[in-house]
Amino acid sequence: MSILKKTHLAFLLFFLSSLSLFGQWSPVNSGTTSTLNGVYLLDSGTGYIVGDAGTILKTTDAGVTWTALTSGTTETLYDVHFFNADEGVAVGGNGLILRTTDGGAIWQSVPSGVTDSLTAVSFSGANGICGGTSQTILYSTDSGASWHVGQTGFFGGGFFGAHMLSPTLGFVGGQNSIFGPLVGTTVDGGVTWAFHAFYFDGNEGSCADIFFFDGATGVVSGVVWDGRGALARTTNGATDWITSFYDQGMQGIDFPGTDSGFVVGWAGRILKSADSGITWLPQTSGTFVDLFDVHFASDGLTGIAVGQGGTILRTTNGGEPGGITLSANTHKFRGNYYADLAWMEATSDQIDIYRDGALIVTTDNDGDYTDALGKQRKGATFVYKACQAGTQVCSNEATIEIGAH
Repeated sequence: MSILKKTHLAFLLFFLSSLSLFGQWSPVNSGTTSTLNGVYLLDSGTGYIVGDAGTILKTTDAGVTWTALTSGTTETLYDVHFFNADEGVAVGGNGLILRTTDGGAIWQSVPSGVTDSLTAVSFSGANGICGGTSQTILYSTDSGASWHVGQTGFFGGGFFGAHMLSPTLGFVGGQNSIFGPLVGTTVDGGVTWAFHAFYFDGNEGSCADIFFFDGATGVVSGVVWDGRGALARTTNGATDWITSFYDQGMQGIDFPGTDSGFVVGWAGRILKSADSGITWLPQTSGTFVDLFDVHFASDGLTGIAVGQGGTILRTTNGGEPGGITLSANTHKFRGNYYADLAWMEATSDQIDIYRDGALIVTTDNDGDYTDALGKQRKGATFVYKACQAGTQVCSNEATIEIGAH
């Protein structure tokens, strides 16, 4: 997640009846036009998104559908971390820290001791760190119930990414007071810090997010002075960096595994790495909207990306192209609605058909199936997925809307 946001006009390409054959990121209805800044997805399928104007969204079906929660604030929320389906922390503008222990039904404000915008939060167990503007760093030892100020009050700069790798080892990434990328390392849970200022191959700029695999090897995303994006990698604990540049500013990073990493950025940019961030390959997002954060379940297949204007993208196959492709349309007969499904490239004898995340039928792999929906109200939506029977080898998601045609 990053507080650095590009302000150019962008738009979302949203297809209801079928998804792109070139990539497996699908748009999901967020129910909001507020910019979404941070996302956290648990393996259980419960996930949370935070954004502008105090926006908090929740899913319990791995991102298929989202429900708005009452945050009790209109401050911008920048990042979120959850320990389990019930307990989590969100951070935002003017030193705001919110905490819930009941799955987001109630959010309580926790004193932060600062008034700077808090833009990144990360935990390992009960120990966590939080970064913000004015190079603020906070730390917690009780799952965010209370916070201590590690440092604050510096002129300019700030920390827009944070990664707590273990209860004692953590990292923050951002910018120093003279426009240089800056990475901080703690070995005592956030109490004290050692800092490494550097340049993106000679360019001033700022880190937007940070991820470390161990005490030596890590990756930062960022934006340099002329608006280009940067990804930099270190293998000696943030002393030296190798940088790659991109046309779009790079923002949120997530590595669900050492061989599976993702980064999102401006103008709908999504990249994937299969070698711990040494090389990156582009994926097709289907949007030109600025994306600010991405988070995956530990399987590296199910992930959520969020961004400008309420944009939510979802994948269930690690964003890879090809595989089973599914399309869906509707027809009406004698007052009843039917979903006509068609798929290609499946290799199993039978296919599992899912509607809104629930298995509705196992059918022969003959390329089509009609789902009887009965009488439905106009505007109702249904999300379908086709999987090789008994596996997680699945198609894109195809959404139909009753009365849309």
